[in-house]
Amino acid sequence: MFPVGNATMSTLRITVASDLGSAVRALRRSLEITQEQLALTANTSRRFIIELERGKPTCQLAPTLRVLQTLGASVDVTAPPNTDLHLPTAKDGRISRD
Repeated sequence: MFPVGNATMSTLRITVASDLGSAVRALRRSLEITQEQLALTANTSRRFIIELERGKPTCQLAPTLRVLQTLGASVDVTAPPNTDLHLPTAKDGRISRD
């Protein structure tokens, strides 16, 4: 992964694919890495990074999550108010697949 040092955390609300693409591009540029470097580290192609940064709505989820993880970012899901969102979790905090 690329992030190093004591960076402050930011939260962005992502509602459309282009929001996610803009966030990925901004993160990549702030880390001063190229699309090629990101693609190699995230085990994907430069073409995928280009499409993701352009906000292509049909980008696959697994490679997108790898790219975010490589950049030191994550995805959080916020349930609507009055929604009882109880997902089984494993000891490490990940959602159980039972």
